Amino acid sequence: MKIRTKLILAFIALAVLPIVIISAVVVTHLRQQAEESFQASTTREIRQIDNAMQVYFDAIDKSVHFLASHPLMIQVDSGISNYLTSPEVVMTPDKAGGIEQQVFELFDHFAATHSGLAYVYMGTAEGAYIQWPLGSVSERYDPRQRPWFQAAMAQPNTPVRTSAYYWEPDDAVIVSTVMSTVNKLGRQGGAIGLDVSLGQLTEMVREIKLGETGYLMLLEASGNILVDAANPEHNFKNIKDLSADYRLLSDAAEGGKPIRLSGTDYMLAVYESPGLGWRYIGLIEYDEVMRPANRMIGLLSLVVLVMVLLFSLIGKLTADVIVRPIRAVSASLKEIAQGEGDLTRELSVKGKDELSELSNWFNHFLKTIRKLVSEITQSAEGLKLSSAESTKLSQDMTDTAGRQGHSVDMVSTAFHEMVATANEVAKSCSNAAQAADNGYQEAQAGQTSINVAVAEVDRLNSEIEDSVSAIVQLEEDSRNINLILDTIRGVAEQTNLLALNAAIEAARAGDHGRGFAVVADEVRGLAQRTADSTEEINSLLNKLNTRTALVSQRMSASQQATGKTVASIRAVTESFDRVRASVDMIRDMNTQIAAAAEEQHQVAEEINRHIAEVNGDAQRVNDMSEQVRDTSSSLAKLSQQLDSLVKAFKT
Repeated sequence: MKIRTKLILAFIALAVLPIVIISAVVVTHLRQQAEESFQASTTREIRQIDNAMQVYFDAIDKSVHFLASHPLMIQVDSGISNYLTSPEVVMTPDKAGGIEQQVFELFDHFAATHSGLAYVYMGTAEGAYIQWPLGSVSERYDPRQRPWFQAAMAQPNTPVRTSAYYWEPDDAVIVSTVMSTVNKLGRQGGAIGLDVSLGQLTEMVREIKLGETGYLMLLEASGNILVDAANPEHNFKNIKDLSADYRLLSDAAEGGKPIRLSGTDYMLAVYESPGLGWRYIGLIEYDEVMRPANRMIGLLSLVVLVMVLLFSLIGKLTADVIVRPIRAVSASLKEIAQGEGDLTRELSVKGKDELSELSNWFNHFLKTIRKLVSEITQSAEGLKLSSAESTKLSQDMTDTAGRQGHSVDMVSTAFHEMVATANEVAKSCSNAAQAADNGYQEAQAGQTSINVAVAEVDRLNSEIEDSVSAIVQLEEDSRNINLILDTIRGVAEQTNLLALNAAIEAARAGDHGRGFAVVADEVRGLAQRTADSTEEINSLLNKLNTRTALVSQRMSASQQATGKTVASIRAVTESFDRVRASVDMIRDMNTQIAAAAEEQHQVAEEINRHIAEVNGDAQRVNDMSEQVRDTSSSLAKLSQQLDSLVKAFKT
């Protein structure tokens, strides 16, 4: 719902709501006032009627009192006729003479001067009876047994009004007013009564009109209907014997509430006569009672309609005045919203009302948005650069991780080769040890031969040829030793080279290769000492070869220089001792080299395991660098999207 419509409805509501509330209050008040007016006016009329009836019956009471106090009533005695034993007969008091005729003439004169009387009668304590007008009396009529007589005697010297009763001979409803009389002795001598026919009363009540449709009902305290002006057929019927609607009417202690009778709604006005004890019920149709209120309601409805139209027009004009600047602001906002993100446009500020203040603050808001978009633009540029750098860095990380993985693979391959080489070194050391053992055995055998030669120096001459052969064999053995020394020298050089390579790789491995570097240094030291020992052995063997050559050259003179030969043999023996010692040393060194090679093999295996771990870490680094590169690519796309979104705004 638009603000204009809301404002119009608000103006209509502000106008109509008080009017409706006031109208509701007025209508309620009018209805209540109509009911109260009906109650007041009807009760007032009924009270006037009751006053008239009260005056009428007061006059009857006074008449009864007048007749009961008449001097003639005191003189009444047994001179009045009684009908206690008589059949139904016509009374003739006008011809009876004496006191009875005088009483009848009094009654006749009184009735002639008081219209409306139906009967004037009297009964004595002895059972005599006289009445006006003339008429018949029932068989064995005893007035003392009649309710009117008993009521009068029950309340001496007081007028008593009996309940209405139907008198069939006259086909009329009679109300009796009776009073006791006093005889000459001052005692109750009888009762005198005046009967009034309610036919005249009915006519009087029927002629009373309450408005256009209203009428009266007159009920006794017992519920007998004395008068129903609208329904004469209800007269002298008990109201409780009628329909359920009338039974509700009998229970109405007071008026003020509508009641439905014969399909029509009536308003009630109930009045209890304090003097007569009768109940007056005034009824008037509900629509007639509410007719002035309904006319006022119609007038108010017309006024409300006019006010609604008037305030609708005023509300429309006022709403247009209020909504016009709002529409202008809305149009400006629409242009800003549909202007492809143009944040440079601002709302026009005119006046100092709330809309102007709204426009002013909205312009401040646009400035803040422009500043924010500018900062976001700068941040987007920075994000783009950062994403590019991150992408490049991730690519570099990927390349570095690839190179690192390749290097680790190469190191791992080199270590596999080094392990194999270490195994070869160990195997060569084992062979060198075996060769040293063989050399030792040969040296031992040479020493034995020299000892034999010393023992058999005397047979040297005879066995010179054998000696020559032995010398030749010695030269051959020397050459073999040289070969062994060459092998040992090569092994030492190879070991020194491997130790150097191991030291280089250990330096590359960093902390993981520190222990291996120490072992490599030890291996290089052992290899150097082995090389030195080999050179020394080689020098000794060279000397041995030289001397063997000299022995071979001088073999011919051996026979002449036996002494020299013995000395030479001793020198050879000493040389063989030194050779044996050197061979022992070589054997020990080979043992140490073999142990160092085994330790180097174990260290190489450990380094190989660490290199495998490093290779796995390098692979994981490569994977993570791939993820970083993917993330950097996503970040670059996001920065491009943010940049495209921000560029949609003009700042």
